[in-house]
Amino acid sequence: MNESFKDNKKRVIFIIATVVVVVASTIVYYYGNGDAKRAILGGARVVEETIKIPTETTRTGTEGWFPNKDAYRVPLVPRNNEERVVVAGAVLTTHGAYLTALPVAQSWSPDVKLIFIKSLGTVMVDGRSLGWQVVFGSKVKKKGYEVVVEHDVVITQKEIPLKVFGADVPANFAERDAVWAIGRLSENPQFIGATMTGLNFVYNTDAKAWDYVIAHSFGGSSVRVR
Repeated sequence: MNESFKDNKKRVIFIIATVVVVVASTIVYYYGNGDAKRAILGGARVVEETIKIPTETTRTGTEGWFPNKDAYRVPLVPRNNEERVVVAGAVLTTHGAYLTALPVAQSWSPDVKLIFIKSLGTVMVDGRSLGWQVVFGSKVKKKGYEVVVEHDVVITQKEIPLKVFGADVPANFAERDAVWAIGRLSENPQFIGATMTGLNFVYNTDAKAWDYVIAHSFGGSSVRVR
């Protein structure tokens, strides 16, 4: 019985120690300084930023073709863990941002369709970013609706003038998420040394297809969703 008691005591101590480590790591990750975060994440560079909410009063629908070029430069193919970039508080990918913004836009007009999704900050190689601008269109209202998502929360929403009204998202959107597009680009040997600053998901009206547009140190590339 004593041995059983000792074993149970060891298990309880182990569980408590594990919980303490997890809680401490979470606190440091969200509230600690950059060096502490890097230690927890095995040396990865931690980027802390504040997204810039779009302030323009009008939209043309072409904004989706111009990804962010001012964000932190993320290596497409990190050579080691120290080149890996982690954005503090980044939760959602393009698909997650769409699912978060869609019901908000549908409450404005049930017929809304997506026009584009644009990163508002640094994009990690797993496709997540701190903020996304999600723009929908409505043929019924002949206008657009813009939703800005930060973390996994809608922080602004507004009706905007627009003359394009979007399209149905691809049926395989969940599988063809941002991480898939980044992976396709990084597989190309010519991009081994490239760094990425922004990523958009936009409907190509000419091709009647959806494209990922990625800004990188060599210029920009598009990846077609098929």
